Amino acid sequence: MPNNELIVELLNYFLLQMNDKESIQAAQYIEFKFRCLNGVDGLNLAVESIKKEKPARLEFDWVPPLLEAVSAFYTPLDDSFPDRGYTNPFECFIEAVFEKLSGGDILHLAESFSLEHFSEDELSQPHLQWVKKFVQRHAELSMISKPFAIRMAQVHPLEKVDDATLLELNDEFNKNNINHMEFTDYVRWFTRSRDHFLVENETLEPECEKRMKETLFAWFQGGQSDVGELCYWLARNYKFHKKHHDFLKRLIEGVIRTSEK
Repeated sequence: MPNNELIVELLNYFLLQMNDKESIQAAQYIEFKFRCLNGVDGLNLAVESIKKEKPARLEFDWVPPLLEAVSAFYTPLDDSFPDRGYTNPFECFIEAVFEKLSGGDILHLAESFSLEHFSEDELSQPHLQWVKKFVQRHAELSMISKPFAIRMAQVHPLEKVDDATLLELNDEFNKNNINHMEFTDYVRWFTRSRDHFLVENETLEPECEKRMKETLFAWFQGGQSDVGELCYWLARNYKFHKKHHDFLKRLIEGVIRTSEK
């Protein structure tokens, strides 16, 4: 699959500079508030709305320069030109950064990215700290899968997924032709599933194991005994990723043996 067929969520790249959930939530909230703005004062009204609703999300040092940068890309939604469509100024800002990084290409067509297109002063700005992180991460991932490095570079370090696992997840995502979720959501499904374990694919978190076994015993009493079907519903109910289904089947088989004694 060539780069121009990859679907990415541009905000994920900006989030690479965040080191905690609070700053991530702030950026996500600001981006959300900048959608579908109307009128010449739309952007300012959105900022005022944030000040009233969640003022703490404007207190990060990267917010003021970000707002200034984003304002240059704001074009109000105009009902008199319905065919023009709508663009999010936050995303337009990120796209412009990528165009500069690549020397003029849009993100999906870019073959490489270089920090040489930016001055040291630009790269020191609080709202551009993600740029160096992206370039470094893209270079690392290009060594293992250049066609999909752009996609995989979206995954935030806080997900704590090593490169080998990330590549496996990318291959699964392609093989299964998944189109009902973004790749980062697919990865997050895996990491949330992993959180059920004390030791991945070996030992469940005790409270989770207790609840799952209670669920299984209730299903057994209802006459269900097919391991494959039980695995499907257990994974669905407790949000287990496919990479953990083999463990679930072993768990189910063990519970079946126990219930038969």
